[in-house]
Amino acid sequence: MKPTIVVLVLLALIGCSQFGRHKFFVTVDVVNASSNYLNWVKLKDGDRQLFSAGIMIPKSEATSLDYVWSKMPEEAKLTFIDDHTRQPFSINISLKEANARVLSGQCKRVAIRILSYDKAEVVCK
Repeated sequence: MKPTIVVLVLLALIGCSQFGRHKFFVTVDVVNASSNYLNWVKLKDGDRQLFSAGIMIPKSEATSLDYVWSKMPEEAKLTFIDDHTRQPFSINISLKEANARVLSGQCKRVAIRILSYDKAEVVCK
């Protein structure tokens, strides 16, 4: 009898732990708000690529619909290459506030705006 109860309790705990895992879907916009032509625009966490926006002309944007926003780091690196000089750039951006707002259900759209070679901002909408 005791082994049966132990097995049932373990199954209940394992089954209930699955309910806490909720996927949050958002729309992610990467906006080139600068006057620069950019190539290989990517958001990375170490070696892990979070997403890619590809080639971006000035004042353009790339949108990813239904992006699964889970296990996002508090900080990520936005990388790109200037199309004319071929010089690589990277900008550290904080995702801490966006994470909190997405996970609380207050944000359904995250915009990452590239302002210049060394400045970007994250905006929740």
